[in-house]
Formats: sequence, structure tokens, C-alpha cells
Amino acid sequence: LVRDLNLNPAQMREIRETVREYRGSLMDLRESVQRADSELEAALSTAPVDQRKANEAIDKLAAARADMTRRLSQMTLRLRGIGPRWDRVPKALHDFADQD
Repeated sequence: LVRDLNLNPAQMREIRETVREYRGSLMDLRESVQRADSELEAALSTAPVDQRKANEAIDKLAAARADMTRRLSQMTLRLRGIGPRWDRVPKALHDFADQD
């Protein structure tokens, strides 16, 4: 995958550092989304559904997803500034995933 993108050593190092920098917060945000999703599922599984609790859970899940999207987008923006041919990344990832 890396060879297909023709990255130089400095670019590879910067990509690794960027991913490492964002990894912890992305893992925390993913956990927040999963927790909020579970809370919504629990709120919706009661009979009768408590509208206030369900709406609070919906808002919490929407906010968690927005935070996750924002952080992923920030990382992507930073990675795009490193210089690899980003137009080739989706194809390279697809080709890599198709390998056995």
C-alpha cells in the first residue's frame, strides 16, 4: 500500500506521527459513540418510552457522532497536507483490501 503511494521516508514518518497523535482521541470518541448508542437503545426499549430520556439520548448520540466526524475530518485534512497523492488512496486501499 505504501509503495503504491510513492511516499518518501519523511512523509511516511509524518503520517505515522499524525495517526499516532489522533489515535487515542479517536478511540475515546468511538467509545463515546458506542456508549451513546447503547443509551439510546436502552431508552427506546422501555415501554412506554420516556420521551424526554429518549430525546436526550438522541441528542447525546448525535453530538458524539458529530465529534467523531469532526476529529476524523481534522485528521484527514492534516494527512492531505503531507503530500501523498490522495486521489490514489481509495484505489490503493481497495486494492490492498482485495489481497488475500
